Order: sequence, then structure tokens, then C-alpha cells
Amino acid sequence: MTIGPQAVIPTPVEQGTRFASPEGEGDACTIDQPCSARTAIEGAVAGDVVFLRGGNYQIDRHLNMSKTGDAITVESYPDETAVFDNSAHPYDADIQLLITGDNYRFRRIEITGMTRYAGLWIDGNHNLVEGVYSHDQAVSGFQVTNKGSFNTFRSCVAKNNTGVGLSKVNGGNTDGFMISKGNANRIESCAAYSNSDDGIDVWQSTNSYIGYCISAHNGRGNGDGNGIKAGGSFPSNGTLVEHCLSYLNATGGIVANSGDCGIFIHNTTWANGDLDYRADASTTVSRCVGETSDTNGTQIDNSWNRGVMVEFASTDPDSSDFLVPTNCTDIGAGFRP
Repeated sequence: MTIGPQAVIPTPVEQGTRFASPEGEGDACTIDQPCSARTAIEGAVAGDVVFLRGGNYQIDRHLNMSKTGDAITVESYPDETAVFDNSAHPYDADIQLLITGDNYRFRRIEITGMTRYAGLWIDGNHNLVEGVYSHDQAVSGFQVTNKGSFNTFRSCVAKNNTGVGLSKVNGGNTDGFMISKGNANRIESCAAYSNSDDGIDVWQSTNSYIGYCISAHNGRGNGDGNGIKAGGSFPSNGTLVEHCLSYLNATGGIVANSGDCGIFIHNTTWANGDLDYRADASTTVSRCVGETSDTNGTQIDNSWNRGVMVEFASTDPDSSDFLVPTNCTDIGAGFRP
């Protein structure tokens, strides 16, 4: 995989079985007579491909993808962008976009303006969220909770989700990606920028995977400000973080946060406010690049173990050589934009 979000190839339009538009009505849900997004999505059955034509979709109550069985795809129409925009509703409106079912494919969609729940809330299993942009929520961009397991986020972006000034926690608990429960959830080739708490947080989850991701500029208000928080209280264990890039976060680059038996391998961190890496007793940190680290856990063949100050070809995020080491080239994230 390549680090960071990649272009997501649209599902061919001829595979579409149900069609919606912002002005859609009725229940035909055809390409010539599109229905509303709610009608199209809630009426979908196993095997359906729901295409949402480009434009803004307002939801005035919970929209729940709750079916189980074979896959249902919900996706923007090819070369268009469907936007779930909740910004017209007041702060703390009881409105939620969520997946409580299994085997949904939620693809190439933009979400903004949620104020009480995460932009997309998942409490189901074996769902794929791909190429989704969740931004400017007052709460986290994406969240998996309760028993949600075996879900995958791929090539998604969480940006500028912040609760600063909106609640007593003043920006705390507003992450880019938040996996607060569940087992074997995956965040791969994603990016988290400028969120008020942590970029990626896999708090009380087990066997989570974070790979080939970018997390930068996180931490505002009372937010913790870690790029990647790889654990939390019991039963958190078994998080693997590999080939990730974490830089310019307010506090830590990649931190264990009391999660048991975490593995950090082939990551690059740079210019984070506190330590680049914070391990716990059972954490293994191996073949990583960073400027600062504590001495906890097992630390093997990292740049600081070699006693080498890594030099980068560029520290300009717009450069194709950004954080590419010119020495120690066999360790780190292997980052190429």
C-alpha cells in the first residue's frame, strides 16, 4: 500500500440498482426518477448498489443503515460528490448518520456539520468505508463503538473536526478517527488533519490495525493532541501501527496510552510537541524514525537506538521528498506522497 489516501475507483454506473438525488421524491428510485436518499438507502436490500447524485443532502432525523446479509453499496454517482450536510441544524441536534448493520460499502461520500454524534457512527460489523471525507464536525469524524468489529476505513480523510468552545471538554474527545470499542477494526491509507483531540484513537479496542496513514496538526483547546493513540484502558490490546507518518501534533506522535502488547514498526514521526513515541511496558517499537522517545517496552533498531540523528531530504509537506530520510533509509515509514 501507499501511505495516505488513494484515488477510489467508482463502481460502474451500470451496476446501480437504486438512484437518489437531493430533490428526489417518490419511491421509483430509478436513474430517471430518483428518490430521496432516505428512501433509496432504507429500501435497499442485499446486493443493491445505491447511487447518490451530486449535491447536498439534509437529514432531519437518524439515517440508519441497518440491514445484514450480503453487501449493500451506498456511493456517490460516478464523477459527482454527494454531501451529507447537517450544518443547518442547531448545535447538539439529535441527528445521526450511522451503520448498525453488516457488510455495507459506504464509498466516495462527504459528510459535514454533525454536532452531537460522529460524522459517521458504526456499530455494525464487516463494513467498508472507502474514500469518505468527514470534516468540520463538532465531534469525531468517524467512530466505531460498542461491539462494532472487522470494519475497515480505507483512503478516508478526517479534517478539522473540533469541539473547541462548544462543550465543557472544549475540544476533548473530538478525534479524526475514534475506535472506542470492538475487535479487529482497520484504518488503512487514511489521513487525519487538524482535529481537536487526537488524529487516530483506538481506545478500548482489541487487535486494531493502523497502517499507511498520515496524522498531522492535531490538538486544540483541551484536546490531547496525539497523532496516533494506540490504546486505552482494559481491554485494549494488540494494536499494530505500521508505515505511518505522524508530524506536527501538539503532544505525541505515536503513543501506547496503556494499551497492552502494541507493536509500532516502520513509522516516521517529526516535530511533535512532546515525545515522538511513548511506549508502555509491553509495547514493541521497531525500525522507526523519530527525534524523541521514552525508553519503555522493547525498542529495537530505531533511529535513536542507532544513535543517529536522521536527516530528511525535505521538511516541506508539499515536497515529494517530505520526510524521506537521506540516511537510515532502511527504516521509517517509507513515505512517498
